[in-house]
Amino acid sequence: MERTRPSRIDILQVLRLFASAMIILYHSDRIGSRGYFGVSVFFVLSGFLALHTTNSPVAPGRYLLRRAIRLLPLYWIFTVITFVILTVRPGISNMSDEDPLHFLYSMLFIPYIGKTGTALPILAVGWTMYYEVAFTLLFALALLISRRHRFAVCSALLLLLTAAGLILKPQPVFLQFYMNPWLFDFFLGLLACAGYHRLRRSAPADAPLLSGLSRPAGTAVRAALSAAALASLVFLLCDVRFSFPLHDAFRLGIPSCVLLFSLVLLLDRAAVPSKLLTLGNMTYSVFLVEYFTTSVYKRLLPGPLSLPLTVLSLLALFAVTFAVSVIPYRLIEVRLTAYLQKKLLPPRTAGKEGEAL
Repeated sequence: MERTRPSRIDILQVLRLFASAMIILYHSDRIGSRGYFGVSVFFVLSGFLALHTTNSPVAPGRYLLRRAIRLLPLYWIFTVITFVILTVRPGISNMSDEDPLHFLYSMLFIPYIGKTGTALPILAVGWTMYYEVAFTLLFALALLISRRHRFAVCSALLLLLTAAGLILKPQPVFLQFYMNPWLFDFFLGLLACAGYHRLRRSAPADAPLLSGLSRPAGTAVRAALSAAALASLVFLLCDVRFSFPLHDAFRLGIPSCVLLFSLVLLLDRAAVPSKLLTLGNMTYSVFLVEYFTTSVYKRLLPGPLSLPLTVLSLLALFAVTFAVSVIPYRLIEVRLTAYLQKKLLPPRTAGKEGEAL
């Protein structure tokens, strides 16, 4: 049985920060559809970290409770805030409505087609949380079935649901949501982590993964991984599309996985400045806060701008978003999470888990 304490991989926090920045840019409507790939990066990261942070034995119930403490309070609080705003100012958003039933379903992660005609939750960006919660439940089920084979079991569940959705094309909105190809991105994260762990077993515990290679081989491998990371990044930034229909989960998920895997192999023991780590830790709050800040930004600056004004306005948007995000991060993600861990989890499991969204 594995009993290796999961090591912290700082570069993943930088990747989280980059993904959140791209989501802000995407929602600003200044770069078209570029930046949407940040969603795939988050999903792949979640799959990777679910496997990585359970490398030492953990009970399914404890894992589930730990993730619930991490995910639910912030999402629920922001959903309540959104509902209050919509109730006071009906029609302020074309993606959300003030229907109490829609609010209830949003709190319970049940897809519901509201007045806007979409199955988005009250907090529109919260649709990604539906998949995070679904993946958490599937991974907990895999732990329950076999902790040792959690990768294989969870992968099989994710691939089965993805394939069933593509083949059966279910009509009920609940099944459309939870048999969706977006689940495939979590599988890619699991796959990347499984590959990383397999390679890591043959490397010194505290040394970079590639440090054991001879100089010619190491240089060649680093060059290949750097080229793969650069190619996948260019593909994502250029928003490359194909002549045939392909779901975004595949089009964006596969290069996101290549980017993550290449960076982890190259930089798994690289030190990252503490300020960058802090910003990376804040990305969950940033992801929810930017829904409001980008909405205000688009109302204040609805038309096209010159390039210098565009750059300055986006820098201001980033600054305001991260500044505002400090409040929910400190009060909810840090203090409330620590309080709930202390009250609900045994002392030996409380503390920072380092898990991505």
